[in-house]
Amino acid sequence: GQLAVELGGDTMQKYTDAAGLTESIKVDGINTSEGHFNFDGNDNQLAWAGVGQGEDTMCPINMMLYMGAIANGGKRMKAADYLRGHPIPVG
Repeated sequence: GQLAVELGGDTMQKYTDAAGLTESIKVDGINTSEGHFNFDGNDNQLAWAGVGQGEDTMCPINMMLYMGAIANGGKRMKAADYLRGHPIPVG
């Protein structure tokens, strides 16, 4: 939480978006829900948002892709291929 406060809400939002945690993705023609992180408010609320608490929501598939990218040296996979067991790097 302290790091989120030190970085500030704008920076936290920038990196959350860049990581793909707020986007909707399509899996077999079905769009997932978009993630939402509330980095507004006082330092206490920002600290909670920084550790994934408070009003944060995220599609479990986006979390899977995010953790997979960490395990794969920073390369994010396509959701549909990842779910089928055939991960293909994106970009």
